[in-house]
Amino acid sequence: GDGRLDPGETISLSVALRNDIVAPDRTGVQATLASARGHVTVISGTSNYGSIGSGGSSFGSPPFEIAIDEFALAGDDTFEIVLGPVPILLIDDDGGEGTQAYFEASLESDDYLFEKWTEEFHGAVPLAELERYAVVVWDNGWGGSLGSSNRGALESFLDGGGRLLISGEDIGWSLNHDGDNELINFYEDYLHAEYIEDDSGYRSLDGLAGDPIGDGMSFTLNGDDSAMNQSYPSEIEPLGSATGIFEYDPGLEGALRYEGGHRLVYFAFGLEGVTGAAVRDTIMRRTLEWLVDGDWPDTEQPQVELLGPNGGEELPGDEECEVTWSASDNVGVFSIDVLRSWDGGATYPDVIATGEENDGSYAWTVPDSSNETSRIRVIARDAAGLAWYDDSDDDFATAPDTGLDGEVARRLALSQNVPNPFNPRTELSYSVPSRARVELTIYDVAGRVVRRLVNAQREAGDHIAIWNGRGDAGEECASGVYLYRLTADGRELARKMILLR
Repeated sequence: GDGRLDPGETISLSVALRNDIVAPDRTGVQATLASARGHVTVISGTSNYGSIGSGGSSFGSPPFEIAIDEFALAGDDTFEIVLGPVPILLIDDDGGEGTQAYFEASLESDDYLFEKWTEEFHGAVPLAELERYAVVVWDNGWGGSLGSSNRGALESFLDGGGRLLISGEDIGWSLNHDGDNELINFYEDYLHAEYIEDDSGYRSLDGLAGDPIGDGMSFTLNGDDSAMNQSYPSEIEPLGSATGIFEYDPGLEGALRYEGGHRLVYFAFGLEGVTGAAVRDTIMRRTLEWLVDGDWPDTEQPQVELLGPNGGEELPGDEECEVTWSASDNVGVFSIDVLRSWDGGATYPDVIATGEENDGSYAWTVPDSSNETSRIRVIARDAAGLAWYDDSDDDFATAPDTGLDGEVARRLALSQNVPNPFNPRTELSYSVPSRARVELTIYDVAGRVVRRLVNAQREAGDHIAIWNGRGDAGEECASGVYLYRLTADGRELARKMILLR
């Protein structure tokens, strides 16, 4: 009841998701909540969001429900959400050793986008999860094990043409030491290796000359800047068309790669045990690039530049204006959207065009209204659903075709509120040139109506409206930036103000 999560409490957690204005519409959105900490129990962990349009937001239903252990320590915690297409899945299957940190560091150093699946918390990774990614990196650490669920998922994944990097010094031992034919067959048929020795007796490796991954490389295990956990780096023998990558001594392999119906790289040592971050980074980068062979999914957003109107123009109402831009993409720009802001770029509620061809221009009929704080946004989208945008650098003005003298038309005015910032009361002054229907409305930065201050006929002259910092229902509004918009006789003006509680 106090807005905080307290030890011993069970609460409903209502989470809103917002779809960015430059993102495509999303359908069938569902979110799942899990906790990696023992003092938080997720009672109800699935919430449905339905469809969320571009720029829209939604609260999930039902809300999540969580329980806090009575012995939980006070403090706070965070969670992360990965956005957009992600090409790599990192499987943390090290039995809680923490070796995945070395894999994460190399992926981040090489600027790869990746998601992580921690088997200790989430259980065995399902095939459907593996199939979502261009390549899977499997950290087996020292204490991990490839159980029947893992083996089944990996067999189907590789049979379907998957790409896998798997690393761990005890993978060979765990699958071979009991003499179980089913485990040995998996090892030989899918990891394409013959198990020779649990401990090779070596702690250094050299890359095979001419190999796309190993060529020119030499490194040690268990040195400074490593996990120093390599007690049994194994010796293996590549089977069939598999080839060696790194060897302890000529003819004594410690890693292999296979290219056939699938692509696989198998390290019979732990990557985390390689001495030096720069060496690990190079091994990771070369391995991933060989596995994917240039077939990465599109994660590159389009580039777009708005050429005009770009600020400072005065556009006459009811006449055509050319909105011009330049847009490109590594694959190709699929479509162009054009939006308009009337509040200096705070929001872009007016949709001028959607799904236009990328031909560099669009003929826009300027609204027959007065506004001094207009801007244009051009959004470029590619076929992968990625998007980027560019806005006018500054405000431009639109003026109505009133048939009146220009000085008369310019007498519609909206002043900056006083005081600003304010708490809890401020005055909004405005002028109208002739008797007219006047609307003065306050919006939040998302473009939602907060309070309608004026919606009535007003005589020509100067007027003042008061806002007490409350919404239409009388609720107290939170601190933040708000917009106020004056419209009269088809003309409009807008400004910003700040409420500080």
